[in-house]
Amino acid sequence: MWTGFGLNPSSAAGVLFTSLGWSAVPERFYSALDKETKFSHTPYTYPKLAEVCSKLARKVVINQGGRIEKDEDGREVFLIPVQKPKPSSLEQCWEAGPIANSRFTEAEMEKIIPPPVELADPKMMAEAIATFAPGWGIADCGNQMSAGLHEELGGKKNVLETHPISKARPCVLYKHVDVPQGKTILHLTVGHHKSGDWNLIVVNGKTKTLLVTNVGSANSKDGWMNVDIDLSEYAGTAIDLALMNGIGGGFFEAGYWARIEIKTY
Repeated sequence: MWTGFGLNPSSAAGVLFTSLGWSAVPERFYSALDKETKFSHTPYTYPKLAEVCSKLARKVVINQGGRIEKDEDGREVFLIPVQKPKPSSLEQCWEAGPIANSRFTEAEMEKIIPPPVELADPKMMAEAIATFAPGWGIADCGNQMSAGLHEELGGKKNVLETHPISKARPCVLYKHVDVPQGKTILHLTVGHHKSGDWNLIVVNGKTKTLLVTNVGSANSKDGWMNVDIDLSEYAGTAIDLALMNGIGGGFFEAGYWARIEIKTY
């Protein structure tokens, strides 16, 4: 337990306040508390977090001109100067002020290691691609946003949503295609999240890149764009097509697929 006493620098007046402390909390409120598991993506268990918070509270008191003493019973007393609040100017969310332009240094960026992205359920995604585009396979689909098959998304029906694992690992839709004689076109209708973008990459095998384009608000209408790729040069041969949902230049990198169709005319 600790006691705080707020001192007004301009007078002898003050306000006494006392925290309950752990010992005063009924056991029923903490008897089942998990003290071993760490909070997600942190090194802290509950006891460790409480310890760090306690240290930070002491630093704040001292940094603000206060001090920590003990009373006659040996209990800590935080002497905290009373300060007049200094509210900042009102900022509405729709009229926010200029950004601070704060940036991490390169050395700081190297210390930031994002947690690995989990894969979407492979069975669920296999069933989704089999329903949406029979004969196609899918690999490396990240379990972010709402990966899977949607009855409606972005104003279109029957839409497959995918997500890349990382910048180095795009989500891949693939198919072995026997290209017939004649004019053969791969038709795609792809879309993006209203606040994001992604890179569409189409390749033949591991060496031949057929298309690289960004799918975002700058080049799509109502969130969607049609893409036609001529496969006629491969007539009479077999090719391995791969459609990649790669990370673009922003956030919300989910790929929306409303049409994947190969037609010969």
